[in-house]
Amino acid sequence: MRLLGHPVHAMVIHFPIALLTMAAMWDVVALGFDVPFCWSVSFWSVITGLAFGVPASVTGLMDYAAIKDNPPAEKAASTHMMLMFGVIGVFVLSLLARGGAVPAGVARQWLATGLDLLGAAILAAGSWYGGELVFRYGIGQAGTTKPK
Repeated sequence: MRLLGHPVHAMVIHFPIALLTMAAMWDVVALGFDVPFCWSVSFWSVITGLAFGVPASVTGLMDYAAIKDNPPAEKAASTHMMLMFGVIGVFVLSLLARGGAVPAGVARQWLATGLDLLGAAILAAGSWYGGELVFRYGIGQAGTTKPK
């Protein structure tokens, strides 16, 4: 999917990546320094990151459907997609574990923090596969769907 000649997916991925990654950092600060405000910032970072993840997911699925006759790119795109959907699942579990913007019990805080750190790690791996699609296989570059 393109807008004014540029791939839309590449335009909309930055906010979810930044917000979900920062959520893990805010959790660590909240736990390590006992700063309840950081717990709230993390909660809202996850909520906002997941909301911004909706257009990223939709445009990514549209780009995925456009890959044709390129098995290596299709495999990388499938791995990228599965990892990113896994990220969404992990961060949804984090929201359920934390129970809201107010700090929950210590065990729930540790669980949510662990889930956010896991989600950030999976996000990094999924983003790497996204980079493979663009830089190795040329996906999204001037309509390219085949390797260079």
